[in-house]
Amino acid sequence: MKAFRMAVCLGSALLLLATALAESAPPFSLTITTPHPEVKAGSGVRVDLTLTNNSDRVAEFQFTGSLCDYAAVEVRDSAGNLAPDTEVKSKSDCAHREITGANGMYRLKPNESKRDTIWVSTFSDMSQPSEYSVQVMWKAPKEFGGVLVKSNTITVTVTP
Repeated sequence: MKAFRMAVCLGSALLLLATALAESAPPFSLTITTPHPEVKAGSGVRVDLTLTNNSDRVAEFQFTGSLCDYAAVEVRDSAGNLAPDTEVKSKSDCAHREITGANGMYRLKPNESKRDTIWVSTFSDMSQPSEYSVQVMWKAPKEFGGVLVKSNTITVTVTP
């Protein structure tokens, strides 16, 4: 009977531990903002990003240039349709991104952040007046599970 009680207690403790681990914060967070939530058609759309290391260990990764460093920049118009890729994005060759000259190795200690700015209009055609939703995704390094980190979603209004 003692062995049974011990097994139940041990099993409960393991279940609680597994639940706590599953509910722990993701290793990174990505937050985006824009200094200009309303722009005229034909203007560039800028997004400021903050990538934060929420883990308890140092993260090392390489950034080469905004067009290829982010797994995806998703821009949708007010009807929910994906904005078309720009010519620049469609002609980019991220497989050979080391030739951009913008190489940089980054080390983020726990709770440190890296700030970046991207021009969303480099990725997506936002030339038509609409209310666009923007979300950026970044893939964490392999040693952090290679998880896809999604930012918050912001709205940018393009006026005529």
